Amino acid sequence: MNFILEVGRLERQDTVAFAQIDGRGEIHRQLSHSELDAYVEQIAQSLRSQTAIDDSALLIYPPGVDFLAAFLACLKAGVTAIPVPALDPSRLKRSIPRLRGIIADSQARLILTSDCQKGLIAKAFSSYSIQASSAVPVISTSPFLISPPRGSTAEGNSSIRTAKVAYLQYTSGSTGDPKGVEITHDCLIHHCKALVDAWGYSKNSISVTWMPHFHDYGLIDGLLMPFFNRTPCYILSPVGFIKRPYRWVQALSELGGTHTQAPNFAYAYCSRKIKPEQVAGLDLSRVEVF
Repeated sequence: MNFILEVGRLERQDTVAFAQIDGRGEIHRQLSHSELDAYVEQIAQSLRSQTAIDDSALLIYPPGVDFLAAFLACLKAGVTAIPVPALDPSRLKRSIPRLRGIIADSQARLILTSDCQKGLIAKAFSSYSIQASSAVPVISTSPFLISPPRGSTAEGNSSIRTAKVAYLQYTSGSTGDPKGVEITHDCLIHHCKALVDAWGYSKNSISVTWMPHFHDYGLIDGLLMPFFNRTPCYILSPVGFIKRPYRWVQALSELGGTHTQAPNFAYAYCSRKIKPEQVAGLDLSRVEVF
């Protein structure tokens, strides 16, 4: 049984699954569970036609639902997902060596991305002579429709072994070449079940996250736990949090968030940057786990 099959098709398909919050603190994109399932299935169908089980795909996305849909589609199709940061035009010289190392180490068969990143990827690969630019296709999943295809299902490929690698989690590479950790489907399922108990997730939970999806913390507790629990999750960008940390706690207050996560520095950062008059307007009474 793979991770997608473990989650299965549950009730509350028309309720909010994931929503993105923009820099103004407003929701600008939202998907229900049924819409997300359909989006994932369409990407998975495309992957099945272009890859074989045990192939790997590099995922280069900005924060949001497009990344999550592509990641889940890889798990569903039996393709090993490799989350990496979105490319930043102002930091290419710093990020390209790490990306080059991950491509060489993982032997990725294709790159999945969004429309806004596809052109930048091609330009960066050409400018920095990354060999994968001509050998590995770069596919944007942004054009995929989210209307449910006929006969769609939320189930994954039941033939995928639980011991199969679900995704590769790469280190930062700050002290050497990036090193990938293999996370299997059964490890991921076990981890999520443990977090349900440890953090007290329930059918009434509401998650708010800004943690980067290319790190373990932001990927599992930030995005996969709400999916596993089939409860709403609201996504802010890491850059948005750094610029306006108030948006994080404001979202918790206004949306009735129950679960969120961050390293210690983030809470200290909020205590320094959020003004007393802003604190006075917050209601964090529903938060159960920081």
